Amino acid sequence: MKMANDKPKLNSDSPDSTSEMVLPRRTWRQRLLALGLTILLLLAGFAISRYLLKTRPQAQRKAPKKMEALVRVIKVMPTHENARIEAPGRVIAARQITLKARVSGEVTYLHPDFIPGGVIKEGEILLKLDDVDYQLELRRKEDALALAEADLRIEEGSQTVALKEWELITSLSEDIDTSSRDLALRKPHLIKAKAWITSAETALDRARVDLERTVIRAPFNLVVRDENVDLGLQVTPASTLATIAATDIFWAEISLPVTKLSWFDLPAKASSGKSAKPAAKVLLHSRNQPALAGQIIALTPDLDKDGLMARLLVAIADPLGLKKKHWPVLLGSFVRAEIIGRQLENVYRIPRSALQENNQVLIADSADRLVLKPVTVAYYGVKTVLIDSGLNPGDRLIISNLPAPISGMALKVAGSESKSLPAAAKSAAGRKAEKQPVKAAAGVDNKQ
Repeated sequence: MKMANDKPKLNSDSPDSTSEMVLPRRTWRQRLLALGLTILLLLAGFAISRYLLKTRPQAQRKAPKKMEALVRVIKVMPTHENARIEAPGRVIAARQITLKARVSGEVTYLHPDFIPGGVIKEGEILLKLDDVDYQLELRRKEDALALAEADLRIEEGSQTVALKEWELITSLSEDIDTSSRDLALRKPHLIKAKAWITSAETALDRARVDLERTVIRAPFNLVVRDENVDLGLQVTPASTLATIAATDIFWAEISLPVTKLSWFDLPAKASSGKSAKPAAKVLLHSRNQPALAGQIIALTPDLDKDGLMARLLVAIADPLGLKKKHWPVLLGSFVRAEIIGRQLENVYRIPRSALQENNQVLIADSADRLVLKPVTVAYYGVKTVLIDSGLNPGDRLIISNLPAPISGMALKVAGSESKSLPAAAKSAAGRKAEKQPVKAAAGVDNKQ
């Protein structure tokens, strides 16, 4: 007997065996229950949404924050300033010669410092040549002079004898031809003997000079730039021994625009006879070394061929620091010259970076607002400029870089106190200041 709740089996032979199994249909109660659940869920979602919208945080409207440009300022005051002209230069030798031998010979001695860069004092022996041949020649010339002097004494004796003979002849006969008197008295012989003396003395002097020239001394305080000699080398008067330069003074050849020459005084010529002002002072800088003093000695008559610049010669005393220790100024090195020009009165010195286009400067007024001021520039320097008019004493000059400065824009001066502190902060600061003296007084009482 089949159970009432058994599911009917599908016949595999029936045509509907491949179709899906048919689900039982829902009753009207089930449909009503599903509809009710759907409506309840929609109402719950709507209620939650309303609640979230009502309880969300509300954004408070605030006034826009005041935009202020942060700047750095300096107070400017009028003063007396000198125009300072900066120009590059190159160090050259004031005195430089090529050293050559005056006689031939083999090098037998060299000064220990006769090398490139060696410093040698005036009068010291640089090198010696083999002098044996020259000493022998000197002795030969001394002997030749002694022979000539002996011949002169002999001739002087012959003169005495000739004079007595001439007197005897003239006393015996009055018909004597007086035209032969000089020959009879051997006067031409005496002249010849004296000439031999002079020639021997000259030859002796030449031998002495040649012997002295085998020793070559420093003609001045010098530094050896390069040398081409060594012990045992055979040199001739055509041989170049070394190139030397004086160490007492070097020159700096300064190139600067011609328009800058009117800002300082040049040295007066000795032939002018005028008592002109002394030449402007010059400070020489190199890298991060302390400045060295220089002296303008001349303005060259021609311009630099490359840049058509005027050229000044500035003397540098003791450039290698041999007398007073300082950084050495080397030949061929580049220096930066700072020429102290004439003085300008009641001018304002400001950084050149603070000068804007059209010769304007930026000023922070008393209300911390930007003011554009036109100024008159008296002198343009490399890093600074001198303002003749347009500024007032105590003006706060803006030295910060503002990309787009607009007149009247609000400013925030770096280092100044804020003008918009909260009231609570102000009151707290006031209370703290009031309490500080009380604590101090209490401390005094306790000590007592």
